[in-house]
Amino acid sequence: MGKNLLTFSSDGTFFRSGDTHPVLSGAHGAWKSVAPGVYQASYVALSFDASGKWVGINRNNLELRLSADGSSFEGTARSSNRDLQDNLLRGGAATLEGRRIQVQPFE
Repeated sequence: MGKNLLTFSSDGTFFRSGDTHPVLSGAHGAWKSVAPGVYQASYVALSFDASGKWVGINRNNLELRLSADGSSFEGTARSSNRDLQDNLLRGGAATLEGRRIQVQPFE
């Protein structure tokens, strides 16, 4: 897995951007709390070939466990790549870890 920025909005929407561009678009989805400190999210991104042609969809499901102080998380991602007819091309799973962006001093 690469490097990504994840944004969880208070209204339950979810956005992802990462180092997979230009073969994947930014991603959009939704999240919900499933237990104290445990969250699930689902999102989709458009898939492109090397020439920039749209070739399918990348679907992902996440389960994240937030640290007690809320500064970091760990979890699991399940991903599937699908063609334009929604046929599964490949799938997989990966472990995730990350930390919350902190406000930096204004200098």
